[in-house]
Amino acid sequence: MRMTENKRAILDALARADYETCLEWGPPPRNAAAVAAMIGKPDHRPVARTLRLMEQQGVVVAETRPVPVWCDIGRGGHYNKQLKCYWPAHDLEQAKAAAREWAEGADERAQNAWQAMERLHGWR
Repeated sequence: MRMTENKRAILDALARADYETCLEWGPPPRNAAAVAAMIGKPDHRPVARTLRLMEQQGVVVAETRPVPVWCDIGRGGHYNKQLKCYWPAHDLEQAKAAAREWAEGADERAQNAWQAMERLHGWR
């Protein structure tokens, strides 16, 4: 397997689980569209093709999970769609631990954000 610059960028995006990255893109695992946006690619299809190849090579691990997607057809809005999402295989347990930590702190972050909005707008 040849490790191209594109594959390195994809692996880096999949491995990022810091606060700012998770705030903008959510915690791992991430789908091809999120990875493409993270690495600055305008189209997710080549990234999806590379991710499928990387899965065959054992570099990433895929799972299917519901992901909120935007749809303009009909009434419009977000709905959950089953998409393939990817984990980096080399540090799978670390990535899963970071995702669990992010999920466990979600309620507290939401409450802190709400309290900050209340203070900012004088709602309390």
